Amino acid sequence: LSHHSVCQQPFEGTIETTNMTIDEYGTPQQFTMVMHIKQDMIAIRNSKIGNTPASTIIYRDDSHVVWMLDEENNSYFEIRQDDSVRQIQSSEADISTVSHTGRKRKVAGHMCDQIIIKGNEQETELWATKSLGHLYDTITKALGGESYGKGWEGRIMQLGYYPLIAATRVGGKVLESQEVTKIEKKPLARE
Repeated sequence: LSHHSVCQQPFEGTIETTNMTIDEYGTPQQFTMVMHIKQDMIAIRNSKIGNTPASTIIYRDDSHVVWMLDEENNSYFEIRQDDSVRQIQSSEADISTVSHTGRKRKVAGHMCDQIIIKGNEQETELWATKSLGHLYDTITKALGGESYGKGWEGRIMQLGYYPLIAATRVGGKVLESQEVTKIEKKPLARE
């Protein structure tokens, strides 16, 4: 690790993405996502996806809790996260390969490297930046994901990258994709 990456301040602000996923009928579904990030807290707002209404998910890693808001019915439910669940999520064997292509391009004002991940009959193409690498660690820890370095996501995190574009293909067909369209560093209220 370079001295620069160790001393980076945690990201605080908003990230907006456009996303595509395939529904159970093979039909592409477009949606947007807005993440508000402050230390170990993340609020994620997804637009409507097909017949699924818009949703908001709030992660509080400091409290080990997730709230899923049902805004249409003015209700919510709470999920407690504990370390045993996190351990199970991050203990899956990873047989994928991670390769740097040497190609570079600018995305949302950040210089990115192209990285290809191959495994389990799928290929994921990333355009990832090191200028926001610490952000990947913050998000994966708050989401209770592979923040402890078990999967390819952990390897990308350990290399100091944050993906700004990701596309996963199986048999050459894109099954899901995400592209960061806006990054705004700004102080957020602790609410």
